[in-house]
Amino acid sequence: MLVNRIAGCALVLLLWAVPAYSQFVFSPISADLEPAGKAGFTTFTAANRTDSAIAVRVRMLTREIGEDGTERNEPVGKELFTVYPGQLVLEPGQERSVRVSWKGPETVERELAFRVLAEQLPVDFTGEDDSKTGNRASIDIRLKYLGTVYVLPKNGKAQIQAGIVGRDGVQADLVLENTGTAHAILKNLRVVVSAGTDQEWAGYQLGSKDLSALAGSNMLAGGRRVAAITLPEGFPDGSARVEVYYDYP
Repeated sequence: MLVNRIAGCALVLLLWAVPAYSQFVFSPISADLEPAGKAGFTTFTAANRTDSAIAVRVRMLTREIGEDGTERNEPVGKELFTVYPGQLVLEPGQERSVRVSWKGPETVERELAFRVLAEQLPVDFTGEDDSKTGNRASIDIRLKYLGTVYVLPKNGKAQIQAGIVGRDGVQADLVLENTGTAHAILKNLRVVVSAGTDQEWAGYQLGSKDLSALAGSNMLAGGRRVAAITLPEGFPDGSARVEVYYDYP
């Protein structure tokens, strides 16, 4: 089985029309941390490419991916991470470093996945009062970067197990579980489903087009995904053997 150690992809959401040449930039998009030692922190860079001052907030979120691929995020407590500075103001053209440090256990048995969220908050720096609320600043999130942070175990490795459940004729659910200690990106995913007797197996291969709900997805350590598949007409009844293949980077 092939194991993918791609660190993950960042999600950039444009919530306001901002020209590509003039914007807030946060990098890198991913980082790996070790739970103890010198590799227990990383540094991100926040850069202001606009022609006016901007406010930025940086915080850590949990990362969980449900069986249907839906990602859920919740704020992370201060007992796990220190983010400094968590809030900052960038003048036009200015860059500043943001340090993210792990404060949790010094050993982890399984890779832990988190999100780093950097939000540009347009603040009225003129100091004029809001006529309705009396507040001295009007805040509206304009642009956000959602990056990935992994806290790594020693010798982490993905292990993808697969099976078929809920079969009704040619319709069935494919279940993938990552029972390993590291995440895997299912790049160029192929699944071979076989059924029959030990002497004669009927094999059927599903490619990325057949597995659009799973292809390229991130299987976090301990994660489980379920997707509907269609088997060919006449595929043998009974138990099925499932083999999963995907590309190493």
